[in-house]
Amino acid sequence: MVFKLVEIKHKPCIKLSQNVEKMTIPSSKNAYRFYGSNGRAILDFMQPSGVPPPEKGEKYLCRHPTDMSKRAYVTPSRVVPLLHTIWKEGVAMETVPWQSAKDRVLEQLGELREDMTRLHNPTDYKVSVSEALFDQTQTLWLDAAPVKEIS
Repeated sequence: MVFKLVEIKHKPCIKLSQNVEKMTIPSSKNAYRFYGSNGRAILDFMQPSGVPPPEKGEKYLCRHPTDMSKRAYVTPSRVVPLLHTIWKEGVAMETVPWQSAKDRVLEQLGELREDMTRLHNPTDYKVSVSEALFDQTQTLWLDAAPVKEIS
């Protein structure tokens, strides 16, 4: 299991890295899977907690978490929340039988496009963030990143 700190006392924080892919996406957030009209998963979409969940048929600007040039509008035909509370304050809120978890994984793999599940040179599955989460990440990064001094 990997733990990445994203908030301290409800205040968003960020971990910087020389490898931008290892940078944390700050803040408590919710994640949703967007599906196209063909029933296949398009991408996973993250937005800050407390924001109303995305709705099918609405258009959303989906941003790459770190690359400001990569963005697209997506109008999902179905939206599925991905995060469910399993543990809270050290107490199991729900137990998931092994077979149910396995069946869920196989079902979700079947929802991916074939080019994403092929053995050779598979296409990456996209994870996007909302405009608000992108802006928050950029602001925190600029505040936390050291500024070089040239003399």
